[in-house]
Amino acid sequence: TQPGCYMIAFNGAVLYDCAADRVLLKRSLPIEVTQELFERASKAGIYAQTYNNTEIITTRHTAELEYYRKKTGLSYKLSANVLDLLEEEPQKVLMIDLKNTGRLARFREKNLEWEKGKCTSFFSCREYLEYCPLDTSKGTGVSCLTKMLNLPLDCTVAVGDEENDVSMIEAAGIGVAMCNARKEIQAHADFVTTRDHNHSGVAEAAQKYILEAK
Repeated sequence: TQPGCYMIAFNGAVLYDCAADRVLLKRSLPIEVTQELFERASKAGIYAQTYNNTEIITTRHTAELEYYRKKTGLSYKLSANVLDLLEEEPQKVLMIDLKNTGRLARFREKNLEWEKGKCTSFFSCREYLEYCPLDTSKGTGVSCLTKMLNLPLDCTVAVGDEENDVSMIEAAGIGVAMCNARKEIQAHADFVTTRDHNHSGVAEAAQKYILEAK
């Protein structure tokens, strides 16, 4: 909550000023796209959820919902039609499969043609397939925030370890990947840490490119 601290949330769909408690930018999924994503997920037997400002919105209570709820601490609401619970267009739809992650990859591949011109998809981990607004990513979030702050993009450092971090790693002046990231993620980075994300890998990047660079 200190001045100068900002959050890029929902994979770049929201830019938030933590100190001012103010949303600087918000991009949304069209309602019709949100509805069709839920319908397609249901036909494929895949759990899907979306969000209002403070809660998870989904159709039924499942092991996937309980897993996500315990990890995030978020409350939830259930409805056979999630549109009845949405106060406005949402920032993303998240699909979760805890046992058969190959099913998510097949779902994404099958729907790649359909999503063109409608939304953007990527994995944030093996179990999470995310659908976000068109042309929205962590990379666009970094770019938009630096423009708002009148900062050069080449002065930024981004650290990540998953597919949804690649755009941010590539957009930043210096892109860093965790040593436990997959090789295809590391290939996009300027530097790979010697410590993983559970053992101060981000601190290693901050020390090297921010603290020592001053």
